[in-house]
Amino acid sequence: MSNMVDQSIAIFIFELPKHFIVEIGTETFPGQDEYHTPKMIIDKRTLKGCHFDGFITPEGILLDQYRILARCYYGYFGLIDFGSNIAEKIEKVDKGSLSSKNSKKLEELQQLIEETDLDDDCSLLFYGKFKQ
Repeated sequence: MSNMVDQSIAIFIFELPKHFIVEIGTETFPGQDEYHTPKMIIDKRTLKGCHFDGFITPEGILLDQYRILARCYYGYFGLIDFGSNIAEKIEKVDKGSLSSKNSKKLEELQQLIEETDLDDDCSLLFYGKFKQ
């Protein structure tokens, strides 16, 4: 569901089996197609909620893209992003907090981007599933 308050703000409400997620899309700079999207998750039963930035993969990458849950089906969600955007997110990862397995996966992903991302030709698909 989308509710356009004005041209620079959009409110999206996603319903999950036990939660609502509210996402507010605001332009970072007027006239540009770049958005900042604070997100809030609310428990349906207690109506308690909290703010969150996105989802962290086991490799430590924060997936916080605009309308990340717009295409959420049966608990699964996914997103596609350019390799250069993911490379920027990899730079922010605290590599010391990762297990050796996830650290190795992160290095492999970084190598893949470096080898194939000429002029942003490389797009990456991430998907996830809510446990509850």
